Amino acid sequence: MNSLADRNLRLQDCKVHLLTRNLPSEPAARSWGLQGIACAMALLLAATCAHAQFGAQPVGASSGSQGITVTATVAGSVSSVEVLTLGSTSGDFAAGTGASNCASASLAVGGKCTESVTFTPAAPGLRLGAVVLVSSTNTVLGTAYLSGTGQGGLGVLVAGNVLPVAGQLGLFTAVDDGQPATQAELNLPGGAVLDGAGNLYIADTGHDRIRMVCASQTSATILGTGSNCTGAGIIVTIAGNGDPGGPVCGAATDPIGDGCPASQATVNSPASVALDGAGNLYIADSANNVIRMISVATGVISTVAGNFNNIACGARTDSLGDGCPATQAMLSQPRGVALDAGGNLYVSDSGDDVVRMVSAATGVITTVAGNPSLTVCAAKTDSVGDGCPATQATLVLPQGIALDGSGNLYIADTNDQRVREVQAVGGAITAASTIVTVAPVFPLPARVTMVLPAVMTPPTASTSRTRWSLVSAM
Repeated sequence: MNSLADRNLRLQDCKVHLLTRNLPSEPAARSWGLQGIACAMALLLAATCAHAQFGAQPVGASSGSQGITVTATVAGSVSSVEVLTLGSTSGDFAAGTGASNCASASLAVGGKCTESVTFTPAAPGLRLGAVVLVSSTNTVLGTAYLSGTGQGGLGVLVAGNVLPVAGQLGLFTAVDDGQPATQAELNLPGGAVLDGAGNLYIADTGHDRIRMVCASQTSATILGTGSNCTGAGIIVTIAGNGDPGGPVCGAATDPIGDGCPASQATVNSPASVALDGAGNLYIADSANNVIRMISVATGVISTVAGNFNNIACGARTDSLGDGCPATQAMLSQPRGVALDAGGNLYVSDSGDDVVRMVSAATGVITTVAGNPSLTVCAAKTDSVGDGCPATQATLVLPQGIALDGSGNLYIADTNDQRVREVQAVGGAITAASTIVTVAPVFPLPARVTMVLPAVMTPPTASTSRTRWSLVSAM
């Protein structure tokens, strides 16, 4: 497999496939056809020309060096400074030639240092990365998220050949790790995402595992996940063991294995996966009612939203735990997860009919769309609250979610049979953000086609057994 810039994902029907065709000389973005609204949703990390930290830059051209301030969240001495693109040290973002003082810095909590970074987009669209400060014990001392937009010609998907990438049609009872992914089996794969090195992560929902298809023998970005990557295209399990109630490591801080290496923890019906700019992998651990994160630096899994005991803090502002630290709030069968350029975490809290956000700055969770009481504002333009502030509209079983380069949030409002957009205000989702429908209500479209960026998050699980397809553009 090559880099994320060379392929996209499509949910089809029992394995992962690759559509191939001739590519033009200029970098191309993608279009993607999908069956049904729920599958179409998580495709909307759009290749817009929004300006983030590095703004818009022609594909293949390097920006000038920019000083990036990193604030320590853990005290310690910096052993290494990593400039990453979705976990990869070889990507759109690289160390610059300007002044830097992070290397070997000793920082207290709240202490700051500066690292010089350049941006060279490999393809059109929103590109995500991070500067990460790491101690000698692999503790992450601080992270600064990076983003920029690649400008270039956009391609259009045309009919092509379908080639298997992972799984086998009609076979789903076995797992078969350690062999080519096309000879392994998947069971109801619910979501997938590629990191900056081209490794493919799959939420193997029915097998209660997170799987990784190795881009190469040495491509692993998450610590501890590459030991079984014997070559390109080999599939391995990196989290879960197939038994949601099974054993976890001795260092576990809860019954599902938080604090353990991810391969020694359990997951229960994982519905989707997403990456932040640093390459940390987020999992919608649906049946455990939590969002988990596998640290790229340590390979250890932890809960970042929801809690195994399903208890909300005393300072909550509603029945779900808004206003609490995210791990002291409640989630119900979360099925979608996405991150914006600033590292804020968005969650489809499907069973509660809302979408929530965990602030990267504070760790506090709030509702950004829908409301538990299912009420709508008086200024609504339809029965589900279009035209209202998003928290004064209704959602019914929201699933896939994604953000575009302008900060707009898109939601697969599954049981309302539509795709909704929460419109950003000043580049961010706020209390003033309104919600509108962006996909038709009836009839349900047989195929939804849209332009995709080079970095995107695939759709969540449908109710039928599925196959993943990778798509490349003309």
